[in-house]
Amino acid sequence: MNARQIEVQSYFKQQHPEALILYHLPGQYVLLGEDVDRASKSFPTIQVPEPGVGILPDDITILSTLGEDGAEIQLISYRNDAGTLDFPDVKRLIEEKEMDY
Repeated sequence: MNARQIEVQSYFKQQHPEALILYHLPGQYVLLGEDVDRASKSFPTIQVPEPGVGILPDDITILSTLGEDGAEIQLISYRNDAGTLDFPDVKRLIEEKEMDY
């Protein structure tokens, strides 16, 4: 995992510590960290291009398979300034949350 992925995963795991967190990117869902191992129990053919990064196709049947054991699933869909699905900008999320208060 790279530094941005670690930052994003830490941010969302603080909010949803028990959930499998899937990041919606173009044509795929990405799992990070320990969630890769947890998801591989339900979906053993998950692609792991590097340690701590798992990739699933953008397919609703796969998402329903992950939740069959009752696991909480959090889908994170974030668009960058260019309108492309991307990992969230944590600094921006924090700034926007603080501005709301």
